[in-house]
Amino acid sequence: MEASLSNIKERMAKALEHLKQELSAIRGGRANPSIIENIKVEAYGSQMDLRDVGSISAQDASLLVVSVWDPSNVDAVIKAIRDSNRGLNPVADGSAVRIPLPPLTEERRKELVRTVHDKAESARVAIRNVRREAIEDLERQKESKEISEDDLFRGKEDIQKITDSISSELELFVKAKEEEIIKI
Repeated sequence: MEASLSNIKERMAKALEHLKQELSAIRGGRANPSIIENIKVEAYGSQMDLRDVGSISAQDASLLVVSVWDPSNVDAVIKAIRDSNRGLNPVADGSAVRIPLPPLTEERRKELVRTVHDKAESARVAIRNVRREAIEDLERQKESKEISEDDLFRGKEDIQKITDSISSELELFVKAKEEEIIKI
């Protein structure tokens, strides 16, 4: 039972971690390297993440700078950023690429908050699915007399505690991301 509970917690935590990774690419009020680090760049004959061809830093609240390690990749980096559909206009500056981030309009902020809520709902569904599968598994074990009625009840309680814990962490993260986006 203990092993399956840790498996349940791990699966729910993966759903939360996936959400965090997806939301890190959504820009809040400040420049954050994570909004571009996963952009795919055509370099050395293959697709590479931007973070693998240069270092990304936030020079100030509205400017990202990519220091490209191999100057021959600067044009590929610029093309990849332009083609990423993020509304960014990179500019070459020697072996670096400067990316000024336009200020977020109120309409764009609301759109980003909606996106955050949509992605959060997908994570909630994934967490509920893990809970449902775990409870169904417990009920199958009860039917086949592998566990008692008390074990079933305790198992359901434990699963709900894990679900509540992960869900509250998800809600805190979503609320923080929403505030980051709305904050001017």
